[in-house]
Amino acid sequence: PPKMVKKEASGSEDFLEQTTNAASALQGSPIFLLVGLLVYALSQWLAFSMHIQPQNISIFWPPAGVMLVLLAFISRSHFWWLVVGLALITFASNTIAGRTSDFNLMLIANDIGVGLSGSWLYRRWIEKSHPVSSVRTFGLFLVILLISALFSASIGSTIIYNKFGTDIASIWHNWFGAMVLGILVVAPLFVILAKDNQFAPLMRLDLEFAALLIGYVILLGMAHFTDSLSMPVRLAAAILIVPLLLWTAVRRSALETSAFLSFATVVKVYAVSQGWGPLDFNLLPNGVSWVMAISAIQSGAVLLLAANHSEQKSAEHSRSIEAARMKSAIDASNDGIVSANDKGIIETFSPSAERLFGYPAKEVVGKNLKILMPENYANEHDGYMDRHLKTGEKRIIGIGRLVTGKRRDGSEFP
Repeated sequence: PPKMVKKEASGSEDFLEQTTNAASALQGSPIFLLVGLLVYALSQWLAFSMHIQPQNISIFWPPAGVMLVLLAFISRSHFWWLVVGLALITFASNTIAGRTSDFNLMLIANDIGVGLSGSWLYRRWIEKSHPVSSVRTFGLFLVILLISALFSASIGSTIIYNKFGTDIASIWHNWFGAMVLGILVVAPLFVILAKDNQFAPLMRLDLEFAALLIGYVILLGMAHFTDSLSMPVRLAAAILIVPLLLWTAVRRSALETSAFLSFATVVKVYAVSQGWGPLDFNLLPNGVSWVMAISAIQSGAVLLLAANHSEQKSAEHSRSIEAARMKSAIDASNDGIVSANDKGIIETFSPSAERLFGYPAKEVVGKNLKILMPENYANEHDGYMDRHLKTGEKRIIGIGRLVTGKRRDGSEFP
């Protein structure tokens, strides 16, 4: 019946609508505001703990990614409360870091301005999707990321130059790299958490997940926290993290990929900022820039692969819904329905067709249509199909006509 077909075929859409409504309700609650501000405060602490000394340069700025997500998904009723909370937390963090009030206010204006512009672009261009739901959305996300980082680095380096007279070029590229890495690594994870997506299920705590987690912990530990190992062994462990991330991108959900990428990047960058690891980047020419560039390229490649994987899963999901809808319609039809591919091989055989021809579906699916025809039709059928496929001309194939069918017992009927 039509109502039953509609109900079965729309089950996935109903689930998507329920999860979207639940996510929207959460974003409009005070809990989302409070938790978001707490996460932003923790990201500020994390960013200030990742300064390279003696240059006092941050190589990773996760507050930028957290702020972009919060401003993009907060409800209108809590929007300005969020802006005030972000400004106060930023002011407190900069004050604790020893920055003067006038310098602090300029940095706050820069951070909030970047967050507002980036979140506006996100809502306008990507809206309901997460950054790794498809290759297209990931491309748009990269554009937003680069615009935000360019805007922030240009204004921030100018502020520092006017305040301290520091070389504007070195400040600019370090600021830009930290912003790119902070948004690229943090934002996808928090977008997926803030706005659930039916093609990105939550963590599947299976054996593979446990193996991946153990693998990341062992390799990160060997690369950055085990001084007893030789430098080549530690360097090999650091390199092996990359194929592990790529494996995660093609095997697990977008949420799991983003979570593992964030975990691995935070641990690696923190270790590098403390001088732990197979190489001391402070001793290399432009070592800080190399850290940010390698981390950003690695993260971008992993997320691009995850976006392509999500897109394929989305297409498969859509096809499965369409196939289920078609099957429901065919099964509910009173008419016998038989479908075949361009080689004449039967692909669909409805229950009514089973009753009409006397064959069970499993016996005819995968066989040529000729099994259902009298001999005089069967001998010519392949030639008819071949001519129709080559010329597109509707003569025997492609027009409605009355023919004779053959049942399993050999009897014929019109």
